[in-house]
Amino acid sequence: MLLGRGCPEIAYLAALPRSTASQHCLAVLKGNTGSPYRVLAPTLSTESRSRAPHRPAASTLSLKVPRRRPMSSPSTAPPDPATAVDPGQAATPPPAPPPPVQVIAMHGWGGDSRGWGPWRQATAALGWSWSCGERGYGRLEPRQPGWQPQGRRVLLGHSMGPHLVPPQLWAQAELVVLLASFSRFLPAGPAGRRLETALRGMGQRLEPLEPLEPEESQALRAQELLREFLVEAAAPAPSERLPAGPAETPIAAAGRELLRHDLERLARCLDLPDGFPERRPVLLVEAGADRIVAPEARELLRQRLPDASRLVLPEAGHALLDPALIPAVLDWIQGQVPP
Repeated sequence: MLLGRGCPEIAYLAALPRSTASQHCLAVLKGNTGSPYRVLAPTLSTESRSRAPHRPAASTLSLKVPRRRPMSSPSTAPPDPATAVDPGQAATPPPAPPPPVQVIAMHGWGGDSRGWGPWRQATAALGWSWSCGERGYGRLEPRQPGWQPQGRRVLLGHSMGPHLVPPQLWAQAELVVLLASFSRFLPAGPAGRRLETALRGMGQRLEPLEPLEPEESQALRAQELLREFLVEAAAPAPSERLPAGPAETPIAAAGRELLRHDLERLARCLDLPDGFPERRPVLLVEAGADRIVAPEARELLRQRLPDASRLVLPEAGHALLDPALIPAVLDWIQGQVPP
């Protein structure tokens, strides 16, 4: 109860004898409200009770008085220009932490960077950095990404893709994932000779039939060649499941030249790419129904990297159109990255 001027409780206390008042506990506390006082009920002796006017027994009064905070004296030191904040300018948010993993991917012969769309989404959900190279067979401009200063460096390549990565990029990779790839594409023996003949025939289809063959005709024939190749790459799955790529449009002269050059390069692939980090963790993903990479070539890669982890997708073709692929590869990468 708040007590102010003119209250009977104050008159009552003032009328008590001094001997009784000395036994009272009268606390007056300064507060911030309109009535600045608090009164604690007195403790009366028996004698005092008999002489005091009859009054109803007082109850304990309680008032919570806000505690005053000590005022700090203003600093006389001039503000630090490095830490001073302009009131009219919003504070700059702290920089985002660096990604724990950075992935660089490279597609193979006849593909382009659009084929990595599901991978990009899956790695983004984990907070990883993603970039991919582009060879430029179709309408996309060629590009070659580089490593960032922070984050575990993972290089992921499909088919011929690892052989299209420059040595300096390989030398800094910390984890490697080879998807339906190879070290030597043409194995020894009859299997290698059949593949060599097939590569030569594909290269000839990328050349003009005659010196004056129209550009449109050459572009359409190259497009048809890529479509036939993709049917074999997707099998046993239908090629309609493949992502967008260069085969969607006729192939211009620059793209045909790159395709022809890389077929010749494919025949010269005799070992792992230059700069390959053999002592780093490697995951080999094999397609059990691959019609592009011969079983002998897959065996040569296993022998070349005997300590590598292996993931075999028995029903998948060369394009690895298996929904289990991406989660399995990302799980392996996470197992190699310290928390």
